[in-house]
Amino acid sequence: MYSNIRDLIKIIENNQDILQEVLTDIESFPTYKHELWLTQDCLKNIDIEMPYLSNTNVDSISVFLPLNLPLYSITIFCIVPSLMSTALYFRPPKLLEETYIKIYEILKLSKLFKQIHISRFSRNDFIDNNASISDVIIFTGKYENAIEVRKKCPSALFIHNGATVDPVLVHENADIELAVKKTVEARIFNSGQDCAGPDAILVPESISSIFLERLEQEVKKIKVGEYKNKGVSVGRLVSPGSLQIALNEIEKERDNIKLGGIIDEQRQLIYPTIISTKLSEKKNYKEFFSPIFFVSTYSSKEELNSYFSNPLYKDYAMYASVFGNTKDEVKIPNSVILKNKILKDVEKGNYAYGGFGYKANFIGFKDMMVARPILISKEVYEWSKHKSLQNH
Repeated sequence: MYSNIRDLIKIIENNQDILQEVLTDIESFPTYKHELWLTQDCLKNIDIEMPYLSNTNVDSISVFLPLNLPLYSITIFCIVPSLMSTALYFRPPKLLEETYIKIYEILKLSKLFKQIHISRFSRNDFIDNNASISDVIIFTGKYENAIEVRKKCPSALFIHNGATVDPVLVHENADIELAVKKTVEARIFNSGQDCAGPDAILVPESISSIFLERLEQEVKKIKVGEYKNKGVSVGRLVSPGSLQIALNEIEKERDNIKLGGIIDEQRQLIYPTIISTKLSEKKNYKEFFSPIFFVSTYSSKEELNSYFSNPLYKDYAMYASVFGNTKDEVKIPNSVILKNKILKDVEKGNYAYGGFGYKANFIGFKDMMVARPILISKEVYEWSKHKSLQNH
């Protein structure tokens, strides 16, 4: 293991209180605890990636960081890739710029990883000054924005992490208690501000009453308030844009709200809200970065196949959590299927992440664009090896 990784592990262990103080300004205590575990687990198991990290060196990597899980994000998108680069430049989103700077300083990254540099440029200036001349671009954000950035960096390896629906599909013979528990756990993680949150919950009409009853009971237990309170699971949304999308959806679906629909705009709070519609009447493919449970009831295999065959699903497909099973074939394209689990149960930073929908995630180089689960170190290693062979 690299000595600076060992030193970083110790710094994190010795500074948990201050990291907690910083991170619970923007996320719940349960989210912080899971994020801390993900980070430590990734660093402690860095040997898994050593075949890629120790055999690759690129001149420059530019990273556009996301709005969620900043400690874990700076680890998997900056610290680990920096081990295979001469220089890595990262740009935090403006809404979390100060949080990322504090983490950068707490972790002593300028001392341990001198190749990592923080940038406070605007996005356009960051593209002009760093990304446009980098070998590798790591971009988290909307697909449309990724395409615009990629046009300005045509010769780079482009790694994109985008939006996805990550549905929950419940079958008639599912363990309803487990399905409800896991659905709630996934949807309220980080107050719903995570791409792994299920934006469509598909439930057969035959068990919809009991499912919704149990879902309401569990959602009523969720504590809403200030993040400094360790018992709170849902707090303020970081992005005003996410708040507005949630407001618009709640207003539009007011007649279909089964629970919640309470909004505190001043505190940027959306209380956990259950919306229930028939899948035949409303198919949701929109990503909500908020604690909205969008339950769609279905009555046939054909309705499900119609939902999953839509390009809006296939293009943005990543993960699907399936509870129970059925003899009738339901085709869920471009997705990694999780049986009776949610992504939170299986995600680990040293393994590939993502699905096969190219608007959810893709690897791009020149005219090539491929959608597949991504492990950054492996992608950079294979690209670097291919490029080296071409040069010879």
